[in-house]
Amino acid sequence: MSKTLKVLGAIVVAAVLLGTAALFAAYFLFFSAKVGTITSVKTQAQIQNELTSMLGVETNPLSGLLGATDQTASIGTNLYTVDYKNDYYLDDYLDAGIDTQEAFHNFLSKELLFSMQVSPDAYSIAGSAFSATAGNGNALAAKNTDTFLTDVGIIWTHPKHDYASVSFVDLSALGFSGSGFLQKMQVLLAPYFPQDGMNEKGLTVSLLRVYGESSLRGGETALPPTVMARVLLDKAATVDDAAALLERYGIVPWYADGDFQIYVTDASGQTLLAQYCDGELYLTHGVEAVTNYFLDEALLPAEEARTGAVRYQRLQEGLAQPLDRASAMDVLRSARSSRYEGKENAGLETVYSVVFDKTAGEIDVCFGEDFETIYTFSASERTLLAP
Repeated sequence: MSKTLKVLGAIVVAAVLLGTAALFAAYFLFFSAKVGTITSVKTQAQIQNELTSMLGVETNPLSGLLGATDQTASIGTNLYTVDYKNDYYLDDYLDAGIDTQEAFHNFLSKELLFSMQVSPDAYSIAGSAFSATAGNGNALAAKNTDTFLTDVGIIWTHPKHDYASVSFVDLSALGFSGSGFLQKMQVLLAPYFPQDGMNEKGLTVSLLRVYGESSLRGGETALPPTVMARVLLDKAATVDDAAALLERYGIVPWYADGDFQIYVTDASGQTLLAQYCDGELYLTHGVEAVTNYFLDEALLPAEEARTGAVRYQRLQEGLAQPLDRASAMDVLRSARSSRYEGKENAGLETVYSVVFDKTAGEIDVCFGEDFETIYTFSASERTLLAP
Protein backbone atom coordinates (compact mmCIF):
# COMPACT_ATOMS: atom_id res chain seq x y z
CA MET A 1 0.00 0.00 0.00
CA SER A 2 1.37 3.45 -0.94
CA LYS A 3 2.20 6.04 1.67
CA THR A 4 -0.56 8.25 0.27
CA LEU A 5 -3.20 5.55 0.70
CA LYS A 6 -2.01 4.76 4.22
CA VAL A 7 -2.30 8.40 5.22
CA LEU A 8 -5.71 8.74 3.63
CA GLY A 9 -6.79 5.60 5.45
CA ALA A 10 -5.66 7.15 8.70
CA ILE A 11 -7.67 10.26 7.89
CA VAL A 12 -10.83 8.21 7.35
CA VAL A 13 -10.29 6.28 10.59
CA ALA A 14 -9.74 9.55 12.45
CA ALA A 15 -12.94 10.94 11.03
CA VAL A 16 -14.94 7.90 12.13
CA LEU A 17 -13.47 7.79 15.62
CA LEU A 18 -13.13 11.45 16.44
CA GLY A 19 -15.51 13.31 14.15
CA THR A 20 -15.29 16.14 11.65
CA ALA A 21 -12.78 18.23 13.58
CA ALA A 22 -10.29 15.36 13.46
CA LEU A 23 -10.97 14.95 9.78
CA PHE A 24 -10.06 18.56 9.10
CA ALA A 25 -7.00 18.30 11.34
CA ALA A 26 -5.74 15.15 9.63
CA TYR A 27 -6.51 16.63 6.23
CA PHE A 28 -4.64 19.79 7.13
CA LEU A 29 -1.59 17.90 8.36
CA PHE A 30 -1.59 15.71 5.24
CA PHE A 31 -1.64 18.76 3.00
CA SER A 32 1.23 20.34 4.95
CA ALA A 33 3.64 17.79 3.51
CA LYS A 34 2.52 18.76 0.03
CA VAL A 35 2.04 22.52 0.02
CA GLY A 36 3.34 24.28 3.07
CA THR A 37 4.04 24.58 6.76
CA ILE A 38 1.25 24.56 9.32
CA THR A 39 1.11 26.82 12.32
CA SER A 40 -0.42 25.56 15.56
CA VAL A 41 -4.17 25.08 15.30
CA LYS A 42 -6.62 24.85 18.20
CA THR A 43 -10.10 24.78 16.75
CA GLN A 44 -11.91 23.47 13.72
CA ALA A 45 -12.65 27.05 12.66
CA GLN A 46 -8.97 27.93 12.78
CA ILE A 47 -8.14 24.79 10.81
CA GLN A 48 -10.71 25.76 8.19
CA ASN A 49 -9.38 29.33 7.99
CA GLU A 50 -5.79 28.18 7.56
CA LEU A 51 -6.86 25.59 5.00
CA THR A 52 -8.55 28.37 3.04
CA SER A 53 -5.45 30.54 3.30
CA MET A 54 -3.08 27.75 2.29
CA LEU A 55 -5.04 26.52 -0.72
CA GLY A 56 -6.45 29.89 -1.67
CA VAL A 57 -9.95 28.43 -1.78
CA GLU A 58 -12.97 30.41 -0.64
CA THR A 59 -14.82 27.41 0.73
CA ASN A 60 -18.09 29.23 1.41
CA PRO A 61 -19.66 30.48 -1.83
CA LEU A 62 -19.94 34.28 -1.95
CA SER A 63 -19.43 34.41 1.82
CA GLY A 64 -17.08 37.14 2.98
CA LEU A 65 -15.93 37.97 -0.52
CA LEU A 66 -19.24 39.15 -1.93
CA GLY A 67 -21.20 39.52 1.27
CA ALA A 68 -24.11 37.48 -0.06
CA THR A 69 -25.90 34.29 0.85
CA ASP A 70 -24.56 30.83 0.07
CA GLN A 71 -26.82 30.44 -2.94
CA THR A 72 -27.65 32.82 -5.71
CA ALA A 73 -31.41 32.64 -5.66
CA SER A 74 -31.84 33.23 -9.38
CA ILE A 75 -30.34 29.92 -10.50
CA GLY A 76 -29.54 27.96 -7.36
CA THR A 77 -25.90 27.96 -8.38
CA ASN A 78 -23.02 28.48 -5.97
CA LEU A 79 -20.11 30.73 -6.82
CA TYR A 80 -16.66 29.85 -5.54
CA THR A 81 -13.46 31.84 -5.96
CA VAL A 82 -10.17 29.98 -5.99
CA ASP A 83 -6.69 31.50 -5.88
CA TYR A 84 -4.77 28.44 -7.03
CA LYS A 85 -1.32 28.79 -5.52
CA ASN A 86 0.14 25.39 -6.29
CA ASP A 87 1.84 23.87 -9.32
CA TYR A 88 -0.52 21.86 -11.51
CA TYR A 89 2.25 20.31 -13.66
CA LEU A 90 0.97 21.29 -17.09
CA ASP A 91 4.35 20.88 -18.77
CA ASP A 92 4.69 17.42 -17.24
CA TYR A 93 1.32 16.53 -18.70
CA LEU A 94 2.26 17.79 -22.15
CA ASP A 95 5.54 15.87 -22.05
CA ALA A 96 3.94 12.64 -20.88
CA GLY A 97 2.33 11.75 -24.20
CA ILE A 98 -0.95 10.84 -22.51
CA ASP A 99 -3.30 9.36 -25.09
CA THR A 100 -6.15 7.76 -23.13
CA GLN A 101 -8.75 9.11 -20.77
CA GLU A 102 -7.69 6.59 -18.14
CA ALA A 103 -4.10 7.81 -18.31
CA PHE A 104 -5.33 11.39 -17.98
CA HIS A 105 -7.29 10.46 -14.85
CA ASN A 106 -4.29 8.65 -13.43
CA PHE A 107 -2.10 11.72 -14.01
CA LEU A 108 -4.58 14.03 -12.28
CA SER A 109 -5.03 11.59 -9.43
CA LYS A 110 -1.31 11.20 -8.80
CA GLU A 111 -0.20 14.80 -9.27
CA LEU A 112 -3.14 16.76 -7.88
CA LEU A 113 -5.44 14.57 -5.81
CA PHE A 114 -3.16 12.38 -3.69
CA SER A 115 -4.04 9.24 -5.68
CA MET A 116 -7.73 9.60 -4.96
CA GLN A 117 -10.25 8.63 -7.63
CA VAL A 118 -10.82 11.11 -10.47
CA SER A 119 -14.02 10.86 -12.52
CA PRO A 120 -15.09 14.12 -14.21
CA ASP A 121 -18.48 14.15 -15.90
CA ALA A 122 -19.27 15.09 -19.47
CA TYR A 123 -19.96 18.76 -20.01
CA SER A 124 -21.98 20.74 -22.51
CA ILE A 125 -20.79 24.31 -23.13
CA ALA A 126 -23.03 26.24 -25.46
CA GLY A 127 -23.37 30.02 -25.52
CA SER A 128 -22.61 33.20 -27.42
CA ALA A 129 -19.35 35.16 -27.64
CA PHE A 130 -18.05 38.30 -29.32
CA SER A 131 -15.14 40.71 -29.49
CA ALA A 132 -15.32 44.51 -29.71
CA THR A 133 -13.43 47.75 -29.14
CA ALA A 134 -15.04 50.09 -26.62
CA GLY A 135 -15.50 53.79 -27.24
CA ASN A 136 -12.54 54.53 -24.95
CA GLY A 137 -10.32 52.25 -27.04
CA ASN A 138 -10.29 49.34 -24.61
CA ALA A 139 -10.34 45.88 -26.14
CA LEU A 140 -13.31 43.82 -24.94
CA ALA A 141 -14.40 40.20 -25.26
CA ALA A 142 -17.66 38.79 -23.92
CA LYS A 143 -19.34 35.42 -23.44
CA ASN A 144 -22.62 33.91 -22.30
CA THR A 145 -21.99 30.38 -21.09
CA ASP A 146 -25.07 28.21 -21.48
CA THR A 147 -24.92 24.89 -19.67
CA PHE A 148 -26.74 22.88 -17.03
CA LEU A 149 -27.18 24.43 -13.59
CA THR A 150 -23.91 24.04 -11.78
CA ASP A 151 -21.42 25.28 -9.21
CA VAL A 152 -19.22 27.92 -10.85
CA GLY A 153 -15.59 28.46 -9.91
CA ILE A 154 -13.62 31.58 -10.78
CA ILE A 155 -10.03 30.36 -10.75
CA TRP A 156 -6.89 32.52 -10.58
CA THR A 157 -3.73 30.61 -11.52
CA HIS A 158 -0.09 31.75 -11.26
CA PRO A 159 2.24 29.33 -13.08
CA LYS A 160 5.89 30.06 -12.41
CA HIS A 161 7.08 30.10 -16.03
CA ASP A 162 3.83 30.83 -17.91
CA TYR A 163 1.15 33.51 -17.94
CA ALA A 164 -1.15 34.09 -14.99
CA SER A 165 -4.84 33.98 -15.77
CA VAL A 166 -8.40 33.98 -14.49
CA SER A 167 -10.83 31.36 -15.76
CA PHE A 168 -14.29 29.94 -15.22
CA VAL A 169 -14.81 26.27 -14.35
CA ASP A 170 -17.88 24.04 -14.03
CA LEU A 171 -17.00 22.64 -10.61
CA SER A 172 -19.95 20.26 -10.48
CA ALA A 173 -18.59 18.38 -13.50
CA LEU A 174 -15.47 17.66 -11.42
CA GLY A 175 -17.51 16.06 -8.66
CA PHE A 176 -17.03 19.13 -6.45
CA SER A 177 -19.48 20.01 -3.71
CA GLY A 178 -19.20 22.67 -1.03
CA SER A 179 -20.73 20.40 1.60
CA GLY A 180 -18.41 17.40 1.70
CA PHE A 181 -14.73 16.99 2.54
CA LEU A 182 -13.83 14.64 -0.30
CA GLN A 183 -16.02 16.60 -2.69
CA LYS A 184 -14.27 19.86 -1.78
CA MET A 185 -10.93 18.35 -2.67
CA GLN A 186 -12.03 18.04 -6.30
CA VAL A 187 -11.41 21.77 -6.67
CA LEU A 188 -7.73 20.86 -7.00
CA LEU A 189 -8.52 19.61 -10.52
CA ALA A 190 -9.85 23.00 -11.62
CA PRO A 191 -6.86 24.26 -13.67
CA TYR A 192 -7.44 21.47 -16.21
CA PHE A 193 -11.10 22.34 -16.86
CA PRO A 194 -11.49 26.03 -17.83
CA GLN A 195 -14.41 26.94 -20.09
CA ASP A 196 -13.58 30.63 -20.49
CA GLY A 197 -10.73 32.82 -19.34
CA MET A 198 -8.29 35.70 -19.82
CA ASN A 199 -4.56 35.77 -19.16
CA GLU A 200 -2.24 38.58 -18.08
CA LYS A 201 -1.45 39.44 -21.72
CA GLY A 202 -5.11 40.08 -22.49
CA LEU A 203 -5.64 36.88 -24.46
CA THR A 204 -9.11 35.38 -23.97
CA VAL A 205 -10.30 31.85 -24.66
CA SER A 206 -13.89 30.56 -24.84
CA LEU A 207 -15.18 27.08 -25.60
CA LEU A 208 -18.43 26.67 -27.54
CA ARG A 209 -20.07 23.40 -28.42
CA VAL A 210 -21.18 22.61 -31.96
CA TYR A 211 -23.98 20.08 -32.06
CA GLY A 212 -23.33 16.74 -33.70
CA GLU A 213 -21.20 13.68 -33.15
CA SER A 214 -17.73 14.19 -31.77
CA SER A 215 -15.08 14.07 -34.48
CA LEU A 216 -12.24 16.04 -32.98
CA ARG A 217 -8.69 16.05 -34.25
CA GLY A 218 -5.62 14.09 -33.21
CA GLY A 219 -2.14 15.59 -33.15
CA GLU A 220 1.28 15.49 -31.54
CA THR A 221 -0.39 15.30 -28.14
CA ALA A 222 -4.18 15.02 -27.99
CA LEU A 223 -5.83 17.23 -25.38
CA PRO A 224 -9.39 17.44 -24.09
CA PRO A 225 -10.97 20.80 -25.08
CA THR A 226 -10.62 22.30 -21.59
CA VAL A 227 -6.93 21.33 -21.40
CA MET A 228 -6.39 23.01 -24.76
CA ALA A 229 -8.00 26.11 -23.24
CA ARG A 230 -5.54 25.87 -20.33
CA VAL A 231 -2.57 25.55 -22.70
CA LEU A 232 -3.68 28.66 -24.59
CA LEU A 233 -4.23 30.69 -21.41
CA ASP A 234 -0.87 29.69 -19.96
CA LYS A 235 1.30 29.88 -23.08
CA ALA A 236 -0.21 32.25 -25.68
CA ALA A 237 0.14 36.04 -25.64
CA THR A 238 -1.38 36.70 -29.05
CA VAL A 239 -3.72 35.14 -31.59
CA ASP A 240 -0.65 34.11 -33.61
CA ASP A 241 0.75 32.27 -30.57
CA ALA A 242 -2.60 30.56 -30.14
CA ALA A 243 -2.73 29.49 -33.79
CA ALA A 244 0.69 27.84 -33.48
CA LEU A 245 -0.39 25.92 -30.38
CA LEU A 246 -3.68 24.87 -31.99
CA GLU A 247 -1.76 23.56 -34.98
CA ARG A 248 0.67 21.69 -32.76
CA TYR A 249 -1.74 19.94 -30.38
CA GLY A 250 -4.72 17.81 -31.23
CA ILE A 251 -8.11 17.61 -29.56
CA VAL A 252 -9.82 14.47 -28.24
CA PRO A 253 -13.53 14.25 -27.37
CA TRP A 254 -13.14 13.22 -23.73
CA TYR A 255 -16.10 14.52 -21.71
CA ALA A 256 -17.47 16.25 -24.81
CA ASP A 257 -20.91 15.44 -26.23
CA GLY A 258 -20.34 17.10 -29.60
CA ASP A 259 -17.76 18.97 -31.63
CA PHE A 260 -16.17 22.09 -30.18
CA GLN A 261 -14.90 25.36 -31.45
CA ILE A 262 -12.48 27.58 -29.55
CA TYR A 263 -12.80 31.35 -29.79
CA VAL A 264 -9.59 33.28 -29.10
CA THR A 265 -9.08 37.04 -28.91
CA ASP A 266 -6.07 39.12 -27.91
CA ALA A 267 -5.34 42.57 -26.52
CA SER A 268 -4.85 44.05 -29.98
CA GLY A 269 -8.39 43.08 -30.95
CA GLN A 270 -7.36 40.21 -33.24
CA THR A 271 -9.62 37.14 -33.18
CA LEU A 272 -9.37 33.50 -34.17
CA LEU A 273 -11.98 30.74 -34.32
CA ALA A 274 -10.64 27.17 -34.19
CA GLN A 275 -13.20 24.71 -35.57
CA TYR A 276 -12.83 20.94 -35.43
CA CYS A 277 -14.80 18.83 -37.87
CA ASP A 278 -14.29 15.35 -39.36
CA GLY A 279 -10.87 15.11 -37.78
CA GLU A 280 -9.61 18.37 -39.28
CA LEU A 281 -8.80 21.78 -37.82
CA TYR A 282 -10.11 24.91 -39.54
CA LEU A 283 -8.77 28.30 -38.40
CA THR A 284 -10.83 31.39 -39.25
CA HIS A 285 -9.45 34.86 -38.47
CA GLY A 286 -11.39 38.08 -37.93
CA VAL A 287 -14.51 36.55 -36.36
CA GLU A 288 -16.51 39.19 -34.46
CA ALA A 289 -19.18 36.92 -33.02
CA VAL A 290 -19.87 33.20 -32.66
CA THR A 291 -22.54 30.92 -31.22
CA ASN A 292 -22.95 27.17 -31.74
CA TYR A 293 -22.42 26.46 -35.41
CA PHE A 294 -19.37 26.54 -37.65
CA LEU A 295 -18.61 29.79 -39.48
CA ASP A 296 -15.82 28.70 -41.81
CA GLU A 297 -17.06 28.77 -45.41
CA ALA A 298 -16.15 25.11 -45.85
CA LEU A 299 -18.24 24.10 -42.82
CA LEU A 300 -21.13 26.59 -42.71
CA PRO A 301 -24.35 24.55 -42.31
CA ALA A 302 -27.68 25.21 -43.97
CA GLU A 303 -29.70 27.93 -42.24
CA GLU A 304 -32.17 25.49 -40.72
CA ALA A 305 -29.31 23.59 -39.06
CA ARG A 306 -27.61 26.58 -37.42
CA THR A 307 -27.96 26.21 -33.65
CA GLY A 308 -27.86 29.70 -32.19
CA ALA A 309 -28.52 31.59 -35.44
CA VAL A 310 -30.96 34.02 -33.80
CA ARG A 311 -28.53 34.63 -30.96
CA TYR A 312 -25.83 35.26 -33.55
CA GLN A 313 -28.07 37.87 -35.19
CA ARG A 314 -28.59 39.57 -31.82
CA LEU A 315 -24.83 39.78 -31.31
CA GLN A 316 -24.34 41.30 -34.76
CA GLU A 317 -27.05 43.89 -34.07
CA GLY A 318 -25.38 44.81 -30.78
CA LEU A 319 -21.95 45.10 -32.38
CA ALA A 320 -23.33 47.63 -34.86
CA GLN A 321 -23.69 50.12 -31.97
CA PRO A 322 -20.97 51.91 -29.96
CA LEU A 323 -20.07 49.79 -26.95
CA ASP A 324 -18.67 50.13 -23.46
CA ARG A 325 -18.57 47.46 -20.78
CA ALA A 326 -22.14 48.10 -19.67
CA SER A 327 -23.57 47.97 -23.18
CA ALA A 328 -21.47 44.89 -23.96
CA MET A 329 -23.26 43.19 -21.08
CA ASP A 330 -26.55 44.39 -22.59
CA VAL A 331 -25.63 42.62 -25.82
CA LEU A 332 -25.14 39.43 -23.81
CA ARG A 333 -28.52 40.03 -22.20
CA SER A 334 -30.11 40.12 -25.65
CA ALA A 335 -28.61 36.69 -26.41
CA ARG A 336 -29.42 35.03 -23.08
CA SER A 337 -30.76 31.51 -23.26
CA SER A 338 -34.15 32.08 -21.65
CA ARG A 339 -35.28 34.25 -24.57
CA TYR A 340 -35.22 31.31 -26.92
CA GLU A 341 -36.51 27.77 -27.34
CA GLY A 342 -35.65 24.66 -29.29
CA LYS A 343 -32.35 24.67 -31.09
CA GLU A 344 -31.69 28.24 -29.93
CA ASN A 345 -31.01 27.14 -26.37
CA ALA A 346 -30.86 23.31 -26.58
CA GLY A 347 -32.44 23.06 -23.13
CA LEU A 348 -29.53 24.81 -21.40
CA GLU A 349 -29.41 27.84 -19.09
CA THR A 350 -27.23 30.95 -19.28
CA VAL A 351 -25.36 30.22 -16.08
CA TYR A 352 -22.97 33.17 -16.27
CA SER A 353 -22.24 36.14 -18.52
CA VAL A 354 -18.80 37.75 -18.53
CA VAL A 355 -17.23 40.80 -20.15
CA PHE A 356 -13.43 40.75 -20.27
CA ASP A 357 -11.78 44.19 -20.41
CA LYS A 358 -8.45 43.15 -21.86
CA THR A 359 -6.97 46.64 -21.57
CA ALA A 360 -7.96 47.34 -17.96
CA GLY A 361 -7.34 43.77 -16.80
CA GLU A 362 -10.80 43.42 -15.25
CA ILE A 363 -13.83 41.19 -15.66
CA ASP A 364 -17.53 41.98 -15.18
CA VAL A 365 -19.69 38.93 -14.47
CA CYS A 366 -23.28 38.17 -13.60
CA PHE A 367 -24.94 34.87 -12.79
CA GLY A 368 -28.19 33.25 -13.80
CA GLU A 369 -29.30 36.07 -16.11
CA ASP A 370 -29.35 38.52 -13.21
CA PHE A 371 -28.06 41.40 -15.31
CA GLU A 372 -28.91 43.89 -12.57
CA THR A 373 -26.25 42.41 -10.27
CA ILE A 374 -22.82 42.60 -11.85
CA TYR A 375 -19.59 41.81 -10.01
CA THR A 376 -16.26 43.24 -11.13
CA PHE A 377 -13.07 41.35 -10.37
CA SER A 378 -9.41 42.01 -11.01
CA ALA A 379 -8.10 39.58 -13.60
CA SER A 380 -4.70 39.36 -11.93
CA GLU A 381 -5.70 38.53 -8.36
CA ARG A 382 -8.70 37.36 -6.39
CA THR A 383 -9.99 40.84 -5.64
CA LEU A 384 -13.58 42.01 -5.87
CA LEU A 385 -13.61 45.58 -7.23
CA ALA A 386 -17.38 46.17 -7.33
CA PRO A 387 -20.04 46.35 -6.12
